[in-house]
Amino acid sequence: MIPGVSSQIFHREKLGAAHAAAISQAGFTLTEAYTYPGHFELGDEAHARTVRAAFDDHGVTLVSLHAPFFDEHKSGSASRGRLSISSAKPAARAAALDAVRRCADTAAILGARILVIHFGDGGDKNTHAVIENLFSSMLHIEDILLGTGITAAYENIGTPTSLCGYIANMLDRYELRQAGVCLDIGHANINEDPATAVERAGARLTHIHASDNSGHEDQHNPPFLGSVRWDRVMPAILKSGYRGAFIFEPRFQPEPIKLLHHLRASFEKLSLLAQGENPDETESDTPFSSC
Repeated sequence: MIPGVSSQIFHREKLGAAHAAAISQAGFTLTEAYTYPGHFELGDEAHARTVRAAFDDHGVTLVSLHAPFFDEHKSGSASRGRLSISSAKPAARAAALDAVRRCADTAAILGARILVIHFGDGGDKNTHAVIENLFSSMLHIEDILLGTGITAAYENIGTPTSLCGYIANMLDRYELRQAGVCLDIGHANINEDPATAVERAGARLTHIHASDNSGHEDQHNPPFLGSVRWDRVMPAILKSGYRGAFIFEPRFQPEPIKLLHHLRASFEKLSLLAQGENPDETESDTPFSSC
């Protein structure tokens, strides 16, 4: 596995050269660009090219792009529109698919080969309508990405239809070629065992998001500040044969530069756990508070 970090920790600032430098200086060579109003927006081709050049200059690969799950055009409203490929509203689902199309164009500029897409929305139930909408959207996305070299990594988000095994089974059933599972370890910790989620994703495991939480709320804490059993998750990942990116995805903290260095050190401890060794990491060792 290769450690990387989501630009989400800088999402209150416009992504640029200073962030590329900070990420590189912390020892990371991979980054996931996080789409967010004012940080990194779809459609701003000039900014995307500037970001690509800045990260290239600092030897950091923009390995993935996280598709938006809120409509950036409504970001200032109290009830900003959600983007979901499972939406029961045709117009809303069409907006989500249009965002995927624009993401594919942006990913091509960044050189990113993985497009992370939430597998539906947090309120989804395991109903025929939701499944049909997901299936239809996946076929549409497969057409969008055909020939681009970009893989859709569908992220588990804690709903009955977005468990890692469920996603993998759907991808296999419909023989989708440019699609895989993005295992979000924090999300899995809320409604399924993360180590089991690794096993059930199987050969479809394409991308990993790493964060921690209490097991009851999606807090996006740094590892070891929550209830994730990293001593079980890391060996499961090693056993799976996964060799891709391991993207830390904590939320914004007051001292993001310090957080970057802390995360890089955490990866060394996680690597020891993967080998069955005990790094003696405890919650008291981290200077960061839970969200």
